[in-house]
Amino acid sequence: MGTIRGKVWSAVVAAALMGMSVPCSAGYTVGQAQTTTPATPQSKSQPKKAQTPSQSGTSSAGAGKASGSKTKGASGKAKEGTSGKTPGSKAKGKKGAVRRKHHIVSRKPTAQTIRLTSAFKASELLRPMAQQLAATRSAAAYSGVEAYARQHPGEGAAAAYLALGHAAMLDHRYDDAVHSYRQANVSGTALDDYADYLGAQAAIQGGHGVDAYGLLDGFAERHPESIFDTGASVLLANAHLQQNDPQGALKVLVPLADSAQGSHVDFRYALARAYQTSGDTAHAASIYRSIYVGFPLSVEAAQARTQLQAMNTPPTAAERKVHADQLFNAKRYAEAGEEYHSIERDSSGLSAADHDALLIYAAASDMRLKKISRREVEKLPDTRDDSAALKLYLLAELSRNEDDQSAHDALIARMVRDFPTSRWLEEALYSGGNMYLLKHDPQQATYHYALLVKLFPKSLYAPSAHWRVAWMNYRQHNYAEAGWLMEEQIQMFGGGIEIPGLSTGAGESTRMKRRTSGRL
Repeated sequence: MGTIRGKVWSAVVAAALMGMSVPCSAGYTVGQAQTTTPATPQSKSQPKKAQTPSQSGTSSAGAGKASGSKTKGASGKAKEGTSGKTPGSKAKGKKGAVRRKHHIVSRKPTAQTIRLTSAFKASELLRPMAQQLAATRSAAAYSGVEAYARQHPGEGAAAAYLALGHAAMLDHRYDDAVHSYRQANVSGTALDDYADYLGAQAAIQGGHGVDAYGLLDGFAERHPESIFDTGASVLLANAHLQQNDPQGALKVLVPLADSAQGSHVDFRYALARAYQTSGDTAHAASIYRSIYVGFPLSVEAAQARTQLQAMNTPPTAAERKVHADQLFNAKRYAEAGEEYHSIERDSSGLSAADHDALLIYAAASDMRLKKISRREVEKLPDTRDDSAALKLYLLAELSRNEDDQSAHDALIARMVRDFPTSRWLEEALYSGGNMYLLKHDPQQATYHYALLVKLFPKSLYAPSAHWRVAWMNYRQHNYAEAGWLMEEQIQMFGGGIEIPGLSTGAGESTRMKRRTSGRL
């Protein structure tokens, strides 16, 4: 807990001072809003209601015992059969319970948290000045922050020099940035890890990797709670590589290769570069391939492919197809389609089945980008694996776009018969339900949604589909069915976003059901 608190505190302080976004622990970012939505809906657990002393049997009993003994001591004796409780003692018992609870929650401040709190308070006046400097980088803004540093020695000056270093980095004045970060290190202690790491970063970007060695050697030992601990070794290795010292980079990275840090893509890319520069192309190519296939959405994946081509060991067609498939699954259809079509022109090494599947997935990418016609889809090869279900899905979507309901329904029926577990049937059912919902055809919409829930109860679409079935029954006055479905929704998808509105709907449905049966 102390480590996490230290990381969060230092990230908050530095972000506030420097007016920039700083990576923080647990995947969050300090200094900017988080806009990324989760891939799957996550149920939010409801916080348990805190039990007050008056509600807690244990606390009340403890308070009664304490007050009883105190009353007996004051009067000399207590009446037989009485508890010895008085209103005053009960109130004291409550206060005591609250006081004890508060004492458990509070933590004794550490030397680090005291220093960070001091730095955070010192940033209150500096923060708007630092933000203006980062935004404008005008001479007046630089002068204002420099004056603040002179007037506020200690942590305040360290914070100001961090802001100056950040602004110099944005202006590509790396030597000035190195100087500012050095001043930050000398001025205070709370943000030394930022001063060291960012100073090393500035030195490397300025072409002086040797100057980064001293700042990064033993970084984790000097700053054991820093958010930069995992990145310092990679930065140090890059400094060695910049100085054409691959053996120095390998000396830093190889001992950490089997650690948790060694699984990070930036670490693996630096390790591959070190092997490549040292002449060990076999090890380098193996790592590059693992990055290209295993981390397809990363920046390093494209860089790894470039390096493989430079070593005359380009990715195979099979590896490129795996890479393209993962881009497709991540809904990066333009990149996936480009890769598919590129493989299509040079598919040596692919089996006939893989080649046919590739053509269908390329067509699916084109359809997402609205760049394909029915004639082109109908020309796609007939396969026997899940790509056949994808072809039927594409035809069903074209039929939906053409408002050909009979053809659409026939294709859905064929998918249910031949591919009852395919994810493309799941997609087709939800799309079909939405189509009929927009057409105000509750019977067909209910059929598609209900079948989706039946065949794919764990689907991402299942909570929404089930909820729509319940409400369409309610709107059609099928109150008994609607009430049962609403209760089932709560049981099956208790954490979903649809639940808050269902509690009222379920009660209303039950009331209407009783009314129709003559019982109010």
